[in-house]
Amino acid sequence: KIDYLQERSAIYVQKYPENTVFDELLLWVFVQQKKFNAAFRQATAMDKRKRTEGKNLIELAHICLSNKNYPVAIKCFDQVLAFGEDAYYYLNAKMGSLETSYKLITETAQYSQDDLAQLISKYLVVLEKFGETPQTAKSMKQLSDLYVYYQHDLDRGIKLLERLVNMPRLQHNARGWYKLALGDAMLMKNEVWDATLLYGQVDKAFKEDPLGQEAKFRNAKLSFYRGDFEWSKDQLDVLKTATSQLISNNAIELSLLIKDNTGLDSSTEAMTEFAHAKLLLFQNKLEESLEMLNQLPFKYPKHALEDEIYYTKAQIYEKQRNYAKAEEYYKTVIKFFGDDILADNALYALAQLYEFKLNQPAEALKMYERIIFDYNSSLFVVDARKRYKVLKVMEKNQEKEMP
Repeated sequence: KIDYLQERSAIYVQKYPENTVFDELLLWVFVQQKKFNAAFRQATAMDKRKRTEGKNLIELAHICLSNKNYPVAIKCFDQVLAFGEDAYYYLNAKMGSLETSYKLITETAQYSQDDLAQLISKYLVVLEKFGETPQTAKSMKQLSDLYVYYQHDLDRGIKLLERLVNMPRLQHNARGWYKLALGDAMLMKNEVWDATLLYGQVDKAFKEDPLGQEAKFRNAKLSFYRGDFEWSKDQLDVLKTATSQLISNNAIELSLLIKDNTGLDSSTEAMTEFAHAKLLLFQNKLEESLEMLNQLPFKYPKHALEDEIYYTKAQIYEKQRNYAKAEEYYKTVIKFFGDDILADNALYALAQLYEFKLNQPAEALKMYERIIFDYNSSLFVVDARKRYKVLKVMEKNQEKEMP
Protein backbone atom coordinates (compact mmCIF):
# COMPACT_ATOMS: atom_id res chain seq x y z
CA LYS A 1 0.00 0.00 0.00
CA ILE A 2 2.76 2.44 0.89
CA ASP A 3 4.57 1.66 -2.39
CA TYR A 4 1.36 2.38 -4.30
CA LEU A 5 0.99 5.67 -2.40
CA GLN A 6 4.55 6.60 -3.36
CA GLU A 7 3.84 5.87 -7.00
CA ARG A 8 0.61 7.93 -7.09
CA SER A 9 2.17 10.82 -5.12
CA ALA A 10 5.08 11.03 -7.57
CA ILE A 11 2.65 11.16 -10.49
CA TYR A 12 0.60 13.96 -8.93
CA VAL A 13 3.75 15.95 -8.04
CA GLN A 14 4.59 15.99 -11.73
CA LYS A 15 1.00 16.61 -12.84
CA TYR A 16 0.18 19.38 -10.34
CA PRO A 17 3.50 21.09 -9.47
CA GLU A 18 1.72 24.13 -8.04
CA ASN A 19 -0.12 22.03 -5.43
CA THR A 20 2.31 21.64 -2.51
CA VAL A 21 0.21 19.04 -0.72
CA PHE A 22 1.47 16.33 -3.09
CA ASP A 23 5.08 17.36 -2.43
CA GLU A 24 4.48 17.05 1.31
CA LEU A 25 2.70 13.71 0.88
CA LEU A 26 5.59 12.28 -1.14
CA LEU A 27 8.09 13.44 1.49
CA TRP A 28 5.97 11.85 4.21
CA VAL A 29 5.85 8.57 2.25
CA PHE A 30 9.62 8.46 1.89
CA VAL A 31 10.02 9.04 5.65
CA GLN A 32 7.55 6.25 6.46
CA GLN A 33 9.50 3.93 4.17
CA LYS A 34 12.77 5.00 5.87
CA LYS A 35 14.05 5.99 2.42
CA PHE A 36 15.93 8.94 3.84
CA ASN A 37 18.12 9.62 0.81
CA ALA A 38 15.01 9.90 -1.34
CA ALA A 39 13.43 12.09 1.35
CA PHE A 40 16.55 14.30 1.27
CA ARG A 41 16.21 14.83 -2.49
CA GLN A 42 12.51 15.60 -2.10
CA ALA A 43 13.05 18.07 0.77
CA THR A 44 15.83 19.79 -1.21
CA ALA A 45 13.54 20.19 -4.22
CA MET A 46 10.71 21.53 -2.03
CA ASP A 47 12.93 24.14 -0.34
CA LYS A 48 14.32 25.22 -3.67
CA ARG A 49 10.89 25.48 -5.25
CA LYS A 50 9.28 27.31 -2.31
CA ARG A 51 12.43 29.32 -1.40
CA THR A 52 12.05 28.41 2.26
CA GLU A 53 15.81 28.48 2.99
CA GLY A 54 15.94 24.92 4.31
CA LYS A 55 12.78 24.61 6.42
CA ASN A 56 11.94 21.14 5.08
CA LEU A 57 15.56 20.03 5.27
CA ILE A 58 15.84 21.08 8.92
CA GLU A 59 12.68 19.15 9.79
CA LEU A 60 13.93 16.10 7.92
CA ALA A 61 17.34 16.35 9.59
CA HIS A 62 15.76 16.10 13.04
CA ILE A 63 13.66 13.11 11.91
CA CYS A 64 16.90 11.47 10.72
CA LEU A 65 18.52 12.19 14.09
CA SER A 66 15.64 10.54 15.95
CA ASN A 67 15.99 7.53 13.64
CA LYS A 68 19.77 7.51 14.15
CA ASN A 69 20.40 8.01 10.42
CA TYR A 70 23.36 10.32 10.88
CA PRO A 71 24.77 10.42 7.31
CA VAL A 72 21.53 11.85 5.86
CA ALA A 73 21.11 14.21 8.82
CA ILE A 74 24.56 15.66 8.06
CA LYS A 75 23.64 16.03 4.36
CA CYS A 76 20.49 17.96 5.34
CA PHE A 77 22.31 20.32 7.71
CA ASP A 78 25.12 20.89 5.19
CA GLN A 79 22.59 21.78 2.50
CA VAL A 80 20.99 24.36 4.80
CA LEU A 81 24.40 25.81 5.69
CA ALA A 82 24.97 26.32 1.96
CA PHE A 83 22.19 28.95 2.00
CA GLY A 84 24.66 31.21 3.80
CA GLU A 85 25.09 32.78 7.24
CA ASP A 86 22.24 35.23 6.71
CA ALA A 87 19.72 32.44 6.14
CA TYR A 88 17.02 32.05 8.79
CA TYR A 89 17.94 28.47 9.74
CA TYR A 90 21.73 28.89 9.65
CA LEU A 91 22.33 28.71 13.44
CA ASN A 92 19.86 25.84 13.74
CA ALA A 93 21.75 23.94 11.04
CA LYS A 94 25.14 24.74 12.57
CA MET A 95 24.09 23.43 15.96
CA GLY A 96 22.35 20.44 14.36
CA SER A 97 25.51 19.54 12.45
CA LEU A 98 27.50 19.65 15.70
CA GLU A 99 24.87 17.53 17.47
CA THR A 100 25.03 14.91 14.71
CA SER A 101 28.82 14.63 15.05
CA TYR A 102 28.37 14.53 18.84
CA LYS A 103 25.94 11.61 18.53
CA LEU A 104 28.30 9.77 16.20
CA ILE A 105 30.95 9.93 18.94
CA THR A 106 28.72 9.24 21.93
CA GLU A 107 26.52 6.52 20.39
CA THR A 108 28.74 4.72 17.90
CA ALA A 109 32.14 5.33 19.54
CA GLN A 110 33.70 5.32 16.07
CA TYR A 111 36.17 8.13 16.58
CA SER A 112 39.82 8.92 17.19
CA GLN A 113 41.24 11.45 19.63
CA ASP A 114 41.86 13.72 16.63
CA ASP A 115 38.16 13.49 15.70
CA LEU A 116 37.27 14.43 19.27
CA ALA A 117 39.66 17.39 19.32
CA GLN A 118 38.36 18.65 15.96
CA LEU A 119 34.75 18.48 17.12
CA ILE A 120 35.56 20.36 20.32
CA SER A 121 37.25 23.06 18.22
CA LYS A 122 34.11 23.38 16.08
CA TYR A 123 31.96 23.84 19.19
CA LEU A 124 34.31 26.53 20.47
CA VAL A 125 34.16 28.39 17.14
CA VAL A 126 30.34 28.36 17.16
CA LEU A 127 30.14 29.53 20.79
CA GLU A 128 32.71 32.26 20.12
CA LYS A 129 30.71 33.47 17.13
CA PHE A 130 27.15 33.21 18.51
CA GLY A 131 27.86 33.61 22.22
CA GLU A 132 26.75 31.63 25.27
CA THR A 133 22.99 32.19 25.24
CA PRO A 134 19.86 30.16 25.88
CA GLN A 135 19.81 29.49 22.11
CA THR A 136 23.25 27.86 22.24
CA ALA A 137 22.80 26.22 25.67
CA LYS A 138 22.23 22.76 24.18
CA SER A 139 25.56 22.97 22.32
CA MET A 140 27.28 24.09 25.53
CA LYS A 141 25.91 21.02 27.33
CA GLN A 142 27.14 18.73 24.54
CA LEU A 143 30.58 20.34 24.70
CA SER A 144 30.68 19.83 28.46
CA ASP A 145 29.88 16.12 27.90
CA LEU A 146 32.83 15.83 25.52
CA TYR A 147 35.13 17.42 28.10
CA VAL A 148 33.83 15.39 31.06
CA TYR A 149 33.21 11.93 29.58
CA TYR A 150 35.57 11.72 26.61
CA GLN A 151 38.54 14.02 27.24
CA HIS A 152 38.30 13.48 31.01
CA ASP A 153 38.91 17.21 31.51
CA LEU A 154 36.61 17.61 34.50
CA ASP A 155 37.64 21.13 35.43
CA ARG A 156 36.89 22.54 31.98
CA GLY A 157 33.58 20.67 31.76
CA ILE A 158 32.54 21.83 35.24
CA LYS A 159 33.30 25.48 34.45
CA LEU A 160 31.14 25.26 31.34
CA LEU A 161 28.27 23.65 33.29
CA GLU A 162 28.53 26.31 36.02
CA ARG A 163 28.13 29.03 33.39
CA LEU A 164 25.10 27.17 32.04
CA VAL A 165 23.48 26.84 35.46
CA ASN A 166 23.95 30.57 36.12
CA MET A 167 22.91 31.72 32.64
CA PRO A 168 20.25 34.50 32.67
CA ARG A 169 16.88 33.89 30.96
CA LEU A 170 17.44 30.14 30.81
CA GLN A 171 14.27 28.05 31.07
CA HIS A 172 13.66 26.79 34.61
CA ASN A 173 13.40 23.15 33.52
CA ALA A 174 16.61 23.34 31.44
CA ARG A 175 18.48 24.85 34.41
CA GLY A 176 17.37 21.88 36.50
CA TRP A 177 18.75 19.34 34.01
CA TYR A 178 22.03 21.22 33.76
CA LYS A 179 22.29 21.22 37.56
CA LEU A 180 21.97 17.43 37.50
CA ALA A 181 24.73 17.26 34.89
CA LEU A 182 26.90 19.48 37.10
CA GLY A 183 26.16 17.18 40.05
CA ASP A 184 27.31 14.19 37.99
CA ALA A 185 30.53 15.98 37.03
CA MET A 186 31.15 16.85 40.69
CA LEU A 187 30.64 13.21 41.67
CA MET A 188 33.10 12.16 38.97
CA LYS A 189 35.59 14.54 40.59
CA ASN A 190 34.78 12.92 43.95
CA GLU A 191 33.21 16.14 45.25
CA VAL A 192 30.46 14.13 46.92
CA TRP A 193 29.04 16.94 49.07
CA ASP A 194 28.66 19.28 46.08
CA ALA A 195 26.97 16.53 44.07
CA THR A 196 24.51 15.78 46.90
CA LEU A 197 23.74 19.49 47.30
CA LEU A 198 23.01 19.97 43.59
CA TYR A 199 20.81 16.86 43.39
CA GLY A 200 18.97 18.02 46.52
CA GLN A 201 18.35 21.50 45.08
CA VAL A 202 16.75 20.02 41.96
CA ASP A 203 14.71 17.56 44.02
CA LYS A 204 13.36 20.44 46.14
CA ALA A 205 12.68 22.74 43.16
CA PHE A 206 10.80 20.11 41.14
CA LYS A 207 8.76 18.17 43.68
CA GLU A 208 6.42 15.55 42.12
CA ASP A 209 7.93 16.35 38.71
CA PRO A 210 9.90 13.71 36.73
CA LEU A 211 12.94 16.00 36.95
CA GLY A 212 12.71 16.07 40.75
CA GLN A 213 12.27 12.29 40.80
CA GLU A 214 15.37 11.91 38.64
CA ALA A 215 17.29 14.08 41.13
CA LYS A 216 16.07 11.94 44.03
CA PHE A 217 17.14 8.80 42.15
CA ARG A 218 20.63 10.16 41.56
CA ASN A 219 20.97 11.02 45.25
CA ALA A 220 19.81 7.51 46.16
CA LYS A 221 22.34 6.03 43.73
CA LEU A 222 25.08 8.22 45.24
CA SER A 223 24.23 6.80 48.67
CA PHE A 224 24.43 3.31 47.17
CA TYR A 225 27.91 4.08 45.83
CA ARG A 226 28.99 5.21 49.30
CA GLY A 227 27.65 2.06 50.96
CA ASP A 228 24.72 3.74 52.75
CA PHE A 229 22.37 1.00 51.58
CA GLU A 230 19.55 1.48 54.10
CA TRP A 231 19.01 5.17 53.29
CA SER A 232 19.40 4.50 49.58
CA LYS A 233 16.77 1.74 49.65
CA ASP A 234 14.31 3.96 51.56
CA GLN A 235 14.58 6.62 48.83
CA LEU A 236 14.33 4.03 46.05
CA ASP A 237 11.19 2.51 47.56
CA VAL A 238 9.54 5.94 47.37
CA LEU A 239 10.49 6.17 43.69
CA LYS A 240 8.95 2.82 42.76
CA THR A 241 5.70 4.68 42.04
CA ALA A 242 7.40 7.49 40.09
CA THR A 243 5.45 8.92 37.17
CA SER A 244 8.36 8.14 34.84
CA GLN A 245 8.46 4.44 33.97
CA LEU A 246 12.22 4.63 33.45
CA ILE A 247 12.85 6.09 36.92
CA SER A 248 10.42 3.63 38.49
CA ASN A 249 12.08 0.67 36.78
CA ASN A 250 15.59 1.84 37.70
CA ALA A 251 14.51 2.36 41.31
CA ILE A 252 12.98 -1.13 41.48
CA GLU A 253 16.13 -2.70 40.01
CA LEU A 254 18.51 -0.97 42.41
CA SER A 255 16.20 -1.55 45.39
CA LEU A 256 16.04 -5.29 44.61
CA LEU A 257 19.81 -5.41 44.22
CA ILE A 258 20.27 -3.89 47.68
CA LYS A 259 17.57 -6.09 49.25
CA ASP A 260 18.96 -9.32 47.78
CA ASN A 261 22.56 -8.62 48.76
CA THR A 262 22.47 -6.96 52.18
CA GLY A 263 20.62 -9.58 54.21
CA LEU A 264 23.76 -10.98 55.87
CA ASP A 265 26.87 -9.25 57.22
CA SER A 266 29.10 -11.20 54.83
CA SER A 267 26.93 -10.09 51.90
CA THR A 268 27.18 -6.46 52.99
CA GLU A 269 30.94 -6.58 52.60
CA ALA A 270 30.68 -7.90 49.05
CA MET A 271 27.99 -5.35 48.27
CA THR A 272 30.11 -2.48 49.60
CA GLU A 273 33.01 -3.47 47.36
CA PHE A 274 30.71 -3.95 44.37
CA ALA A 275 29.10 -0.52 44.96
CA HIS A 276 32.56 1.07 45.04
CA ALA A 277 33.44 -0.67 41.75
CA LYS A 278 30.26 0.83 40.24
CA LEU A 279 31.34 4.28 41.47
CA LEU A 280 34.74 3.81 39.84
CA LEU A 281 32.98 2.90 36.60
CA PHE A 282 30.86 6.06 36.87
CA GLN A 283 34.03 8.08 37.43
CA ASN A 284 35.64 6.54 34.30
CA LYS A 285 38.30 4.82 36.40
CA LEU A 286 37.79 1.73 34.30
CA GLU A 287 40.91 -0.30 35.09
CA GLU A 288 40.44 0.21 38.85
CA SER A 289 36.79 -0.84 38.58
CA LEU A 290 37.67 -3.92 36.53
CA GLU A 291 40.35 -4.95 39.03
CA MET A 292 37.86 -4.82 41.91
CA LEU A 293 35.26 -6.77 39.96
CA ASN A 294 37.79 -9.45 39.02
CA GLN A 295 38.65 -9.99 42.68
CA LEU A 296 35.06 -10.29 43.94
CA PRO A 297 34.34 -13.88 42.75
CA PHE A 298 37.48 -15.12 44.52
CA LYS A 299 36.75 -13.24 47.75
CA TYR A 300 33.05 -14.15 47.74
CA PRO A 301 32.56 -17.39 45.73
CA LYS A 302 29.10 -18.14 44.28
CA HIS A 303 27.73 -14.85 45.53
CA ALA A 304 24.34 -13.59 44.29
CA LEU A 305 26.13 -10.61 42.71
CA GLU A 306 27.56 -12.83 39.96
CA ASP A 307 25.22 -11.61 37.19
CA GLU A 308 25.75 -7.98 38.23
CA ILE A 309 29.52 -8.47 38.05
CA TYR A 310 29.35 -9.94 34.54
CA TYR A 311 27.05 -7.16 33.35
CA THR A 312 29.22 -4.40 34.83
CA LYS A 313 32.34 -5.91 33.26
CA ALA A 314 30.56 -5.91 29.89
CA GLN A 315 29.81 -2.20 30.34
CA ILE A 316 33.47 -1.50 31.13
CA TYR A 317 34.74 -3.41 28.10
CA GLU A 318 32.24 -1.58 25.91
CA LYS A 319 33.51 1.76 27.23
CA GLN A 320 37.04 0.62 26.47
CA ARG A 321 35.88 -0.29 22.95
CA ASN A 322 36.81 -3.92 23.53
CA TYR A 323 33.63 -5.05 21.82
CA ALA A 324 34.51 -8.74 21.60
CA LYS A 325 34.84 -8.93 25.39
CA ALA A 326 31.69 -6.85 25.91
CA GLU A 327 29.75 -9.20 23.62
CA GLU A 328 31.09 -12.22 25.51
CA TYR A 329 29.98 -10.93 28.91
CA TYR A 330 26.55 -9.75 27.77
CA LYS A 331 26.00 -13.22 26.30
CA THR A 332 27.07 -14.78 29.61
CA VAL A 333 24.39 -12.83 31.47
CA ILE A 334 21.76 -13.85 28.90
CA LYS A 335 22.78 -17.53 28.88
CA PHE A 336 23.23 -18.21 32.58
CA PHE A 337 20.94 -15.61 34.17
CA GLY A 338 18.07 -15.48 31.67
CA ASP A 339 15.42 -15.44 34.40
CA ASP A 340 17.06 -12.70 36.46
CA ILE A 341 16.39 -8.97 36.40
CA LEU A 342 19.37 -8.07 34.20
CA ALA A 343 18.61 -10.43 31.31
CA ASP A 344 16.60 -7.93 29.26
CA ASN A 345 19.17 -5.20 30.03
CA ALA A 346 21.90 -7.43 28.61
CA LEU A 347 19.82 -8.30 25.53
CA TYR A 348 19.12 -4.65 24.79
CA ALA A 349 22.75 -3.62 25.39
CA LEU A 350 23.91 -6.42 23.08
CA ALA A 351 21.39 -5.39 20.39
CA GLN A 352 22.67 -1.80 20.56
CA LEU A 353 26.26 -3.07 20.41
CA TYR A 354 25.50 -5.08 17.26
CA GLU A 355 23.55 -2.28 15.58
CA PHE A 356 25.67 0.78 16.31
CA LYS A 357 29.18 -0.43 17.07
CA LEU A 358 29.71 -3.76 15.34
CA ASN A 359 27.60 -3.03 12.25
CA GLN A 360 25.78 -6.36 12.48
CA PRO A 361 22.11 -5.44 11.88
CA ALA A 362 21.05 -9.07 11.41
CA GLU A 363 22.34 -9.97 14.88
CA ALA A 364 20.75 -6.84 16.33
CA LEU A 365 17.41 -7.92 14.84
CA LYS A 366 17.63 -11.26 16.65
CA MET A 367 18.26 -9.56 20.00
CA TYR A 368 15.42 -7.07 19.55
CA GLU A 369 13.14 -9.95 18.56
CA ARG A 370 13.99 -11.86 21.73
CA ILE A 371 13.15 -8.82 23.85
CA ILE A 372 9.80 -8.38 22.08
CA PHE A 373 8.73 -12.03 22.41
CA ASP A 374 10.55 -13.36 25.49
CA TYR A 375 10.59 -10.23 27.69
CA ASN A 376 7.37 -8.48 26.66
CA SER A 377 7.02 -6.69 30.01
CA SER A 378 10.50 -5.18 29.72
CA LEU A 379 11.04 -1.44 29.76
CA PHE A 380 13.01 -1.89 26.53
CA VAL A 381 10.13 -3.39 24.52
CA VAL A 382 8.93 -0.08 23.04
CA ASP A 383 12.36 0.93 21.76
CA ALA A 384 13.13 -2.65 20.68
CA ARG A 385 10.00 -2.65 18.51
CA LYS A 386 10.99 0.69 17.00
CA ARG A 387 14.55 -0.41 16.18
CA TYR A 388 13.29 -3.78 14.92
CA LYS A 389 10.92 -2.04 12.50
CA VAL A 390 13.66 0.34 11.30
CA LEU A 391 16.10 -2.51 10.65
CA LYS A 392 13.43 -4.59 8.89
CA VAL A 393 12.55 -1.70 6.56
CA MET A 394 16.24 -1.09 5.84
CA GLU A 395 16.69 -4.80 5.09
CA LYS A 396 13.70 -4.72 2.73
CA ASN A 397 14.96 -1.59 0.94
CA GLN A 398 18.40 -3.18 0.46
CA GLU A 399 16.82 -6.29 -1.05
CA LYS A 400 14.90 -4.12 -3.55
CA GLU A 401 18.09 -2.35 -4.60
CA MET A 402 19.94 -5.60 -5.27
CA PRO A 403 20.27 -6.53 -8.98
